[in-house]
Amino acid sequence: MKGEFQDVISALSSTLRAAEPKQFDTAMLDVLTRIGEHLGADRAYMLTLSEDGSSLEKVLEWIRQSSQFARGRNRKTPLSRYPWLMKQLRLQSCVIIDDPQGLPQEARTEKQDLDALQIQSLIFLPLWQDAQLLGLIGFDKVHGLLTASIETREKLIALAETVGSTLNRIKTSGVQLQTNSDLDQFMKLVPGMVFQYEVDSIDEPRMPLVSQQLEDVFGLPSERLAKTANPLLNRIYERDYYGVIDSIRLSRENVTPFREHFRAWTAEDELHYFRVISIPEQLPDKVLWHGYMADVTDQIQSEQAVIDQMVWTRAILDNIDDAIFSIDPSGTIQTVNRSAEKLFGYSAKTLKGSKINMVMPEPYRSRHDSYIERYLLTGESSIMGHNRELEAMSKDGTVFPIELQVSEIKIDESQYFIGVVRDITERKDNEKKIDHLAYYDPLTNLPNRRLLLERMQQQLIASTRHQSRQAILFLDLDNFKNLNDSLGHSVGDQYLLQLAHQLENNVTSDDTVARIGGDEFVIFLTALDFEHQVAVNQAHQVANDIRQTVTAPAKLASHEYIGSLSVGITVFHGREDTLEDLLKQADIALNQAKNTGKNTACLFDPSMQKAAEKKLQRESQIRYAMVQNQFELHYQPQILNPSRVTSVEALIRWQHPDEGWISPADFIPVCEESGLILELGEWVVDTACQQLAAWSFDKSKAHLIVAINISAKQFHQKDFANQVIKTVERTGAPAEKLELELTESLVVQDINDVASKMDELREYGIRFSLDDFGTGYSSLAYLKRLPFNQLKIDKSFVQDILNDESDLEIAKMIVALAQTMNLEVIAEGVETWPQARALADIGCHRYQGFLFARPISAEKITDTIAGLNQSVKP
Repeated sequence: MKGEFQDVISALSSTLRAAEPKQFDTAMLDVLTRIGEHLGADRAYMLTLSEDGSSLEKVLEWIRQSSQFARGRNRKTPLSRYPWLMKQLRLQSCVIIDDPQGLPQEARTEKQDLDALQIQSLIFLPLWQDAQLLGLIGFDKVHGLLTASIETREKLIALAETVGSTLNRIKTSGVQLQTNSDLDQFMKLVPGMVFQYEVDSIDEPRMPLVSQQLEDVFGLPSERLAKTANPLLNRIYERDYYGVIDSIRLSRENVTPFREHFRAWTAEDELHYFRVISIPEQLPDKVLWHGYMADVTDQIQSEQAVIDQMVWTRAILDNIDDAIFSIDPSGTIQTVNRSAEKLFGYSAKTLKGSKINMVMPEPYRSRHDSYIERYLLTGESSIMGHNRELEAMSKDGTVFPIELQVSEIKIDESQYFIGVVRDITERKDNEKKIDHLAYYDPLTNLPNRRLLLERMQQQLIASTRHQSRQAILFLDLDNFKNLNDSLGHSVGDQYLLQLAHQLENNVTSDDTVARIGGDEFVIFLTALDFEHQVAVNQAHQVANDIRQTVTAPAKLASHEYIGSLSVGITVFHGREDTLEDLLKQADIALNQAKNTGKNTACLFDPSMQKAAEKKLQRESQIRYAMVQNQFELHYQPQILNPSRVTSVEALIRWQHPDEGWISPADFIPVCEESGLILELGEWVVDTACQQLAAWSFDKSKAHLIVAINISAKQFHQKDFANQVIKTVERTGAPAEKLELELTESLVVQDINDVASKMDELREYGIRFSLDDFGTGYSSLAYLKRLPFNQLKIDKSFVQDILNDESDLEIAKMIVALAQTMNLEVIAEGVETWPQARALADIGCHRYQGFLFARPISAEKITDTIAGLNQSVKP
């Protein structure tokens, strides 16, 4: 029996928890019936608390057929009638009365009613939820006693808890349904479209709530918009779409109100104007906007139509950042929003009924009434319908800039003015900052190029009336990149700040120090002597003083740094040249100072400009030549004694359509300085590899090794090795026949990087030759570490090998070193047989030079090789 009753209780509890509102009465009646029968009761019933909480009302009842109880009407019983019983219900979860005659005196009312009903035994189970009495369940017996063991009581108490929570859920659900119904009715009455908008964690927009008006206007059902708001967003006119999306993004990021005008297509495919205002609410996992949308198509031309369509609710107004006033024709404030209180420091009570000019400083305060009078008489106004920047005054007397927009409205034949006031203090401050940034360097706070040019222009105009000369000093820090790379940009910035102060201390207040680039500064000296040479000496003195200051040790964090700079100087009088020309002259002089060893000052000379213009013209010609395929590769044979051509060196040649053949000594330095060497070097590698691939199918040339000169800039590219390998693979050139010639100055720049790239390329099969060996930093250490195949004796040693004992000894040492390290050795610049024999005598048997052949085109190489193989004699 115990197990059976437990199963009954469990089943009834599960049924109640799953019951929908419409199923509750049936489920609960089943509970009363089955429990009543189990307890042997004559009657079971459920009472619920009335809405006002003053009485209990019988809502469900079960009566045993054999019982004398008659089924009565639902009856309300005041709680005040049974004080003793209510006290017991608060103290006990299960109240059992099995002897009505033994009840205490304070329960006399309960005893009388039980006697009248002839009830001898009863059980009450109070229904509680969150300390709130919702009702009770009762079981009565006329003859005999209701028996309930402790275990049964516990199960009945648990069942009562389930009934209480279910009853609370049903009531809450009913309240929510009624609230939703009320909300729907409210939204139907609102003259516009009400909605909620949200964006989830994967940026999917949805509208969980939309009014019927919105559905009707756009022809989009609420069920569809609840899943995704894109159908509505896609109706926005394309020219307005991105502005709306960007405004939503800003509102989401800053959790600020979203206000926007836009055009959109309605359900009838008509383009209407809409205005939206929406207030964001930051929830734990998203931002939820509560918004209102109005169709303002008919009123878009007037500001008052927009205001007429606004929802004048306190919640929206108080969440608008702008202060809003409404005033009557006398200038008396009628209404304000909360932002107006915050902005001006007055309470709404103080503002209402006061004159609007109380928040205006002079002269606006005195003139305000006349503004309104003139408008009412003539309709003329400089403010109405327009944004205007003015000043306002807060309660503490602070005057601050505002943007004011005033609109006129009429309500019930009465005339009012709506003023929207925006505090633009921050915007004005930002404008000042922006204006400052437009003229000053943000790091050093020195004038920038723009302000420099303006000051120079003003000074040059004034200087025409004075007997003085001016000078421009163009300064550039030497090797500043090394400081940034080694100690970091923050330390570099610290050094620039120190330098800026030092520069200002070396000039007068009439002069200008400007920063126009990363490590570039310009000093404009305004009052030099009118005598040209004296002015030049004065400018040089300033430059030398600055250089001396810079060379003093500077403390940077925990480091001490000694810098240097190069200076370009141009001295002039009045407006003989344009400002840009003068800066160009100083820049040209600066480049000359850099080229002469840095840490020096150089005065501009017209010849420098001609050289610079010539270099610029040559750079332009090179770019054009690369596009027009004017460059060619010629190949100079390399001879292995006694009479065999084993390799060739690829040498670039330029045939200009007007100038003819141009020497590499003319255009290679320009390429190195301008960076064009990277593009030109890539072209050389690609062209040589294509030629090498073609020769691999020709028996007479398949044995040839092709040597290519690689510049330092080209080699030190991060992906140089990968570039070469890809070119070899793409062209099909045999890697073991490709030789890259590197100079000593290249390999000592970054030995670790050089070794890494050479190892990668050697592993692929590519050869290396050390060019011009002996002319630079010749070190056995790097020679031992790097995987060279060949050493090349520089032509400077070959030319005087017969006449200069030192050159002969150096050549011997190079040959001996190559033999010791098992490297090949070749001599370049061999022009006579005596030179060739002298080289052979010391053990060098590979030669390259005009004695054997000049560089020739690929088309002529076959005949040249054949002739050399037959004619060469040691």
